[in-house]
This record gives sequence, structure tokens and C-alpha cells, in this order.
Amino acid sequence: MPAMTIALPSPLIAAPVRAVMGLLNGEGGPQALFVGGCVRNAVAGEPVGDIDIATIFPPNVVMDILSAGGAKVIPTGIEHGTVTAVMGGLSFEITTLRRDVATDGRRAVVAFSTDWHEDAARRDFTMNALYADADGHVFDPLGTGLADLRAGRVRFVGEAGQRVAEDYLRILRFFRFHARYGHGAPDADALAACAAGADKLTTLSRERVTAEFLKILVADNVVDTLHLMFTHQVLSYFPHGEYRDIDMTRLVALQTRGGWVDPLSRLFILAAAQAEHLSFLSQFMTLPNDAWRALDLYTATPAAFPGVREAKFWIYRHGHAAARQLACLNLACAARDEIAPDVVTILDGWQAPALPVSGDDVIAAGIERGPQIGMVLAGIEAWWIENDFAPDRDSCLAYMQKITG
Repeated sequence: MPAMTIALPSPLIAAPVRAVMGLLNGEGGPQALFVGGCVRNAVAGEPVGDIDIATIFPPNVVMDILSAGGAKVIPTGIEHGTVTAVMGGLSFEITTLRRDVATDGRRAVVAFSTDWHEDAARRDFTMNALYADADGHVFDPLGTGLADLRAGRVRFVGEAGQRVAEDYLRILRFFRFHARYGHGAPDADALAACAAGADKLTTLSRERVTAEFLKILVADNVVDTLHLMFTHQVLSYFPHGEYRDIDMTRLVALQTRGGWVDPLSRLFILAAAQAEHLSFLSQFMTLPNDAWRALDLYTATPAAFPGVREAKFWIYRHGHAAARQLACLNLACAARDEIAPDVVTILDGWQAPALPVSGDDVIAAGIERGPQIGMVLAGIEAWWIENDFAPDRDSCLAYMQKITG
């Protein structure tokens, strides 16, 4: 029996979604239901992102049904019962009901099931063990998910220590979910289980740890969440004592006011703006090259109080996204939590011009090819920047004549 009925949000009633649910459902009770995050967020009035569907059918049957119905089907995790369906430009993960046969803290061996309660009992948090049909009937097989969601209680399904031991990534997921959905004090059993298993985080793949930890860093209440993690020794592998809550508080305030939330700059503050701490962290996290380049930029850029001139220079050199973070970082580290309106205007809308002259102009002025050309251009550029990017081509050419004699 459904525990409640809701009006489904638009992502769950889009035509391709209804088509997939229609293909998988027939007579005689639910054969496929929405599950997990999309149901949790629909009930909570939060935006719905990924659409996950659970079904009683084994994956080969799911593939046959959906392929016959015109969907593109990809066996993305078929050994765990998961296939991805693409229809009408939307993609869905569809997973057969399962029970865990064996776990080792990193991965599980599963057996397929047709029992909705059995499937719910293997999930991480009670608020994620919710299901819904295409008519908005919400099912709570464990009987606790809806109450916990309404109360802002992030609780593990069943015995907390067992859930953590099945997959130690759930430690980070607990803190991420508490940051987003939790109200009041965190669940004591969950905290104890996370603290007890925290040393096992280093056994997980760096990719999984990174993905989860970056999600924690973009939480609105990241300061309190990190404090909670430090207090319960969940970040014991982050050994330095130079991180300061107040710097992160200022950075979060600045980013939030500008709408410039970014996990990398928060990671930089967590590392106390120290290159050696970031280097140590690379043992536990893996980031794409462009992310490490951004962190290197934050480390290498001289401290400067961000006024209009500095904002323009950073945009010209590094682009808008990096300039915004440099402004926030410099202010936060300077014990400031306000950014001047005229600087915000520059960071949001100023378009950096191109230097009006080039190496060809230098050559045309009689300078021989070689390092001297770059030196002359650098001199012109420095003067042009110093004059607020205002000198036009004729002015730059005149200045070139002046410095080259």
C-alpha cells in the first residue's frame, strides 16, 4: 500500500519517462518504480536530477522490453543488474531488485530479487529507500524513510556499522547527506559507525573518494560539516593543523553572495592555501589536470587586495571563473567577507580586450626576429595594462616607437 501520494515534478512526468515506465509496467502490481534520490527529492520539494528506476525484471528482460519499445539500451552495470536506457533524449538507470550476497567494504556481490522490501533493506539511508509509481503513489517498504526525511534525520538502514562495513564510501555519503538534508544533531549511531570505519577510507579508489568529497565541499553548511568530520576523526588522513574554520566561513559567504560556489577554492582553503598540503592530499584524491592547474594558479598568484584593477588583470590573464575565485580567496585570506559592488560588476561582465598590436607590428618596426620581439611586446602589454587596457592601436604603436628608439 502506498504511504502517501504526491504530484510528481515535471522531470518524472516527461513523455520519455512515462514511455519507459509504461513499457516496464503491466497488470498485477508494480513491476517498475522510481527509486532513491528522485523520489526523495520529489517528496522533499527539491530539484530532481538523475532518474533511477527499480524493477522486478532481470536485466536481460529489461533490455528486451525496452529495445522492443524503441529505446536504446546500454548494459552499463549488468553484473549488478543495471542497464541504462535512452529515450527521447533522456537517460535512465534501471536496476533489478537485489540483495547483497557478499561485501568487502568496496564492492558487493548481489543476487537478483523480486522482493521490494529486500531491495530497500540493502540501501544506505532510510530516506533513499523510497519508491514511487508513475501516478505519484509513494511506497516506504521499511516504514521509516518518510518520517526520517520529514524530520531531517539521516539514518542508515538497519545496523549502521554493518551498512558502513559494506561500503566505506558511505561514511562520506553520510556527511554529504547530513549537510544537505539533515536538521539538528546528526544521528549518534551513524556518527559512531563513521568514526569507527574512517581509517578504511584510504582503501577506496581515489576516484570514488574525490567525487564524494567534492560534493561535500559545495554544501551550503560545509564549515559545520567539515568541523563535524574533523571532530570525529573522519579526516584524520588530512594531518595539518593550519586549516581555520573562519577562512572557510568567509570564502563561503563571498562565493554565495556572488553565486560563484566552487569546490576547488574550498579545497584550497581546507589545505590552508599551502602547496605542500595540496600535494599530500593528492595521495587520497584524483583531479583532472585542469583542476590541478587551477589549484597551482591559486598557489602561485601573489596575494593582492582585489580592486577593479586586479579583477580586470585576473580576467585578462586567467578568465572570469578563475578571476572570481582569486578575488574570493584573496578577500577570505585577508579577513574580509564583503566584496565591493564595482568589483562584482567587473567580475560578472567585463570583457577583456585583446592587445591591439602583435609580433608582426614589432617586426614591421624593424626589430629582428628573436627574443627581442617578445620582450618588446611584453613591454607594450605591461604599459597597456597599466593604462587600464585603454590605449588603442595607434597609441600602442607610438609607445612601441618610444621604447625601441
